[in-house]
Amino acid sequence: MISHKFYPRKPVVLLIIILLSSFINISYASDDLEEVTLQLRWYHQFQFAGYYAALEKGYYRDAGLKVNIAEGGIFDTVEKVVSSEAEYGASNSEIVIHRLEGKPVVVLAVIFQHSAHVLMAIEGSGINSPQDLFDKKIWIPSRVRNAELFAMIANEGVSLSQIENIYENTPKINYVDPDAHVYSGYLTNEPFI
Repeated sequence: MISHKFYPRKPVVLLIIILLSSFINISYASDDLEEVTLQLRWYHQFQFAGYYAALEKGYYRDAGLKVNIAEGGIFDTVEKVVSSEAEYGASNSEIVIHRLEGKPVVVLAVIFQHSAHVLMAIEGSGINSPQDLFDKKIWIPSRVRNAELFAMIANEGVSLSQIENIYENTPKINYVDPDAHVYSGYLTNEPFI
């Protein structure tokens, strides 16, 4: 989760308040609640269950917050936070790139310990590791939004100049496109598609 409103020490205080509020019954009148928006990274689905459960159980309310959970999509969550359209946002490792670019965002919590981003190939294609990507056509949107995939490829010794990313030519995903050898996806749902 990210925010542009806090400085490095304040998120720790906010997290402590949220954690303590689950043990201490703090009651706020509805007029005392600070209204904030939590911008999701993607469409409403199970990966955000913790946010919905916290809302339903009253954890945000107990911390003095009225939280509106906004559905994500194919846009940059960080930009929604930086432009003040949302106070908080769910993001992935690209938050580091945004911070390096000078955007005033900080990480408040790490929810997933491992990225759900994966590269998928058709079984029997002979592609079993990043080293098998040489001279292959891959489909990965946005270097920023999928930073960990590009970092993994580079870390495995595959130069981005040795593969062809066909996303710009075919922005709509088509898992049966014979021109693509590898697709990026989210482990939670796309392998099942």
